Amino acid sequence: MHGSRRLKMLVALAAVGLVTMTALLGLALRPDGAAACPDAGCGPPPVTLPESIRFGAGDPVVTILLWIDLESATSRQIFQHVTRVVAASRRDVPAELRLLHLPAAPCHGPQQPFACLGARLVECAEASLAGAGVQVAGALLDLQWRPPAQRTPDRAATAVAGLGLDAEALLRCAAGSPAADATLRAHAGLAARHGLAAAPGGLVVDVADPRRCSSFGPWLTESSLRAIVLCLARGRCEEVA
Repeated sequence: MHGSRRLKMLVALAAVGLVTMTALLGLALRPDGAAACPDAGCGPPPVTLPESIRFGAGDPVVTILLWIDLESATSRQIFQHVTRVVAASRRDVPAELRLLHLPAAPCHGPQQPFACLGARLVECAEASLAGAGVQVAGALLDLQWRPPAQRTPDRAATAVAGLGLDAEALLRCAAGSPAADATLRAHAGLAARHGLAAAPGGLVVDVADPRRCSSFGPWLTESSLRAIVLCLARGRCEEVA
């Protein structure tokens, strides 16, 4: 009888230990592609915040650098997560998005992907009207729901015109804009510096101390992003529902 009780007690203790270890591993290894806490390896510290398209608070506490590929469905999903978190963060922690481009294929030569034209359109839109770049990026990312054959200059022009912008002027700009090309090269160089090989992905950076940052990948969720923002802004890591 006593042996049976001891066996049951040992089994119960083993189960508690297993649950505890699983919980600890869950904190250390996040399945959503985001680091649970800052200082998780963002490349050479501190992070240099680039001049780029901005969306969100004018005086942010936290900056989110997001690299996207306008032909990537995952980029569309992450873009939506980030813009929603930034818009909602005005209530507690002022945050901003800085939008960067990282097309999967090179943006030079005769055979360039739609993502390159789209990236130039986004940059040209922002140059013509502050705030338009994020709107154009969202509209072009929405073309992911259409067949690939519809991701064309004509479809892009229709999407841009639907925002009330001068599509013809922006297409002319995108067709020959050394400034936009230089911006795309700078974005790719910064991604390489921080070890990002493909979009989507990015960094969440403490503006006051850019040495404090957290990287994220394509499986980022809104809740994990909110947790990282609060962690950097308030100095504690917490999961936000």
